Amino acid sequence: MEEFVITRGRRGVTGAWALVLSGVVAVSTVSLVIAISRPARDGSGGAGHLIGPFFGAVVSLLLLVLAAVQWWEDATYFRLTPAGLTIRRGTRRLRGRAIVFRQLQAVTYTEEGGRDTGRAFVEQDGTRVNLGKTEEIRPQLPRWEAWMHSAGLVVDRRRGTRDR
Repeated sequence: MEEFVITRGRRGVTGAWALVLSGVVAVSTVSLVIAISRPARDGSGGAGHLIGPFFGAVVSLLLLVLAAVQWWEDATYFRLTPAGLTIRRGTRRLRGRAIVFRQLQAVTYTEEGGRDTGRAFVEQDGTRVNLGKTEEIRPQLPRWEAWMHSAGLVVDRRRGTRDR
């Protein structure tokens, strides 16, 4: 296996929210365009007819951006390349900036924070990658560690004391 994926398991829920929010943005935008295009003399004018759809569109658009970011960061891809261990976030086809760890040096898995608010990290030489909440990551750890060992990488697992 040349690649391992750690997921947070929220891509389906986040995708559903993105779909709903897209619909709200579309309806609010159409309502705003209709409100702007109506002549003021027909008695339907007023600030309320413009402000409601405007805020509906803006707030829904901001929430849609937040949902897109959450959807994007749901998966972390580990891939062994000639340069070392490459870690990226994103989707299968479209991924973000690569972070490369050296293959001959140990990769440290760290958990920080409280039981319910803990975060999981992998790090090497001061470079850290946030994997997500520990409760979402822990069930996948045995398979991830087995993959790392089969790829010839050393995993140092410890509990951190820093809160971030």
